Amino acid sequence: MELTKIRKQIHSDLLDLRNAERFVFGDRFEEAYKKAKDEERKNVEKFIVERDISNLKAWSKRILSNGESLDSMNFGQLRERAREVGIPKYNRLNKVQLLSTIRRQEKIDGKEEKRVG
Repeated sequence: MELTKIRKQIHSDLLDLRNAERFVFGDRFEEAYKKAKDEERKNVEKFIVERDISNLKAWSKRILSNGESLDSMNFGQLRERAREVGIPKYNRLNKVQLLSTIRRQEKIDGKEEKRVG
């Protein structure tokens, strides 16, 4: 790899990390993190390790939306939620399948949380 490309890559990585830092040190993120359950916080760790700031921001927005109704979500938001709750092969599901699968998974997760807590 030539020197110019190395420098550009490092600069790009640094800007991404600064962007993540600004967001994580902000009030909205702090509020979302405090409001989130332990299982939801695991997603944050994953997003940070992967430097996935867009999903980190989406996670925060979802947590702060007070459990936005699945019915009001668009297809992209449903796919994001499916990924967050750990539904395998979510990218192969249509909107109706996503809705029912997410509801089922969240019901299972809620029952497990009650047993543990």
